[in-house]
Amino acid sequence: MNELQPLTIDHYFQIMFNQNPYAGFDYQKFPLDLQGWGSDHPIFEQVLQNYQPKIIIEVGTWKGASAIHMAKLMRQQQKPCIIFCVDTWLGGIEHLSTYNDVLSLNPYRQHGYPTLYHQFLANIMHEGLQDMIVPFPNTSLIAARWFKRHNIQADLIYIDASHDEDDVYADITNYWPLVSPNGVLLGDDWSEAWYGVICAVNRFAREKELDIKVNNSKWAFLKQDNK
Repeated sequence: MNELQPLTIDHYFQIMFNQNPYAGFDYQKFPLDLQGWGSDHPIFEQVLQNYQPKIIIEVGTWKGASAIHMAKLMRQQQKPCIIFCVDTWLGGIEHLSTYNDVLSLNPYRQHGYPTLYHQFLANIMHEGLQDMIVPFPNTSLIAARWFKRHNIQADLIYIDASHDEDDVYADITNYWPLVSPNGVLLGDDWSEAWYGVICAVNRFAREKELDIKVNNSKWAFLKQDNK
């Protein structure tokens, strides 16, 4: 599929950070914590086997559980792959509550500012996957513009960031052009609990006349050459 991009992670480290973001980070300060939701869903193995992506973009990554799962699957297949993880690591509106211990960012705050990014880095390093996963600490919109500027497309793009309808619609709209021909845009949280996700996906499908593939909580659009 995607044959044009350089498949060396050092290339991306250089053009994005001018350094290796993992270098010198004392990850042992942060015990492994892969808490997440739906990160080991069977659809990941199915999609990776079918599409064998060389580049994956994950929009919304939290602590990196799903990215780590995908990276391990690709490593098992002995297939070269780079996964970009796009997130601000500042949380969404649902993470600002003080009464939900699972969603709260309070354990990761220092002087009021979340440090969840450090837990993400530590998780990647605990799993020894820093040669496959590229952190992209920015908004999904800025990241999409950066990918476009650098002519980077992905065989698989996974949307799992904000659950607000307008935000989800914007992410789908911004990242759909970045899906390689015959690639797939996969998303999470197709459920009544996150009705805004369903509304956004249906809205985009109507506008683009696309079929929606749904598998439990996951949804997908398949990219055809003429779409």
